[in-house]
Amino acid sequence: METWFVLRRRGAGFDPHAPVEGQPDWDGHAACMIRLAKAGHLLVSGPYGEREGALLIFRAENEAQVEAWVAEDPWTDNGVLVTERIARWDVRIGSLA
Repeated sequence: METWFVLRRRGAGFDPHAPVEGQPDWDGHAACMIRLAKAGHLLVSGPYGEREGALLIFRAENEAQVEAWVAEDPWTDNGVLVTERIARWDVRIGSLA
């Protein structure tokens, strides 16, 4: 298993006037993230900056697996977030248990 990061940014479906929890299909998004975390795939995630986007850290066999998990997020289909980059991450200092 390798560690991967996913950098996502606001998409056309993002409502800049609503809080994160007020974005379209928040419940579906939260349920997806919780399911991936409980399965041990998603290690950490959350918004960065002034709600500019989100950073997700996964443990996966390959990039295709990460892409598939990101595609399951309702915020992918409704455009709240779009994926800017997926890359393998070589953690050198510290650990993500």
